[in-house]
Amino acid sequence: MDGTTLRAWAPSLGASVPTQDPRCYANDPSLRKNPKLRQPHEMVGSLKFLGAFLRNRKQVGAVLPSSPLLAKAMVRALGDIEPGKLIIELGPGTGAFTKRIVDAYPNNPIMMVEFTESFVPPLQARFPQTTVVNGCASELSKHISDHGYTVDQVGGLISGLPLLSMPQQLRDGVWNSIAEILPANSLYIQFTYSKRAWRKFQIPHMDLEPTKRVLLNVPPAVVLPFRRRAG
Repeated sequence: MDGTTLRAWAPSLGASVPTQDPRCYANDPSLRKNPKLRQPHEMVGSLKFLGAFLRNRKQVGAVLPSSPLLAKAMVRALGDIEPGKLIIELGPGTGAFTKRIVDAYPNNPIMMVEFTESFVPPLQARFPQTTVVNGCASELSKHISDHGYTVDQVGGLISGLPLLSMPQQLRDGVWNSIAEILPANSLYIQFTYSKRAWRKFQIPHMDLEPTKRVLLNVPPAVVLPFRRRAG
């Protein structure tokens, strides 16, 4: 199963928490709101992650949050981003990638899109300088517009979504949404536990660049950098 630190099937941003897009439920009645986890303290992040995984295995991509080594590799793959350009993170979960993003890009606005409602308040408390949106990753253009940005302002995107375990319709919707908002030559960074499984997919308007294995992550992971083609 492809996964992430409690990375769910959608986004999180800003101070407001809009109603979740029913299309993200993919007609699956098990994908419903989890009870809120009201303690945002970082030390309980792994316990929250595990609890959410046990409550809803379809919505959570991995049993444990991603390692700092994987987070470092993901951000390094994103490379240099022009100051002021928007960085988008899909499925931040407990914030394992988010902290590395915030530290690496202090001069860039950061928007997180998180589907699992219980992760939104802790993310807002831990990263008040970011925008956290509780919504669907297949609606990125709407989230960007709702928060005053345009697609021309997007600098890059990092995803921790468990895309391989999503229904095809939802997975395709997320990929189309990414292609819609990502400017030409910008990067979309994904990770997976199974590079082989990704070989059967052709992501719209994206070219896969050299990958990187992170063997010390549990389980070992592969960073997949996709570059947006022009046109």
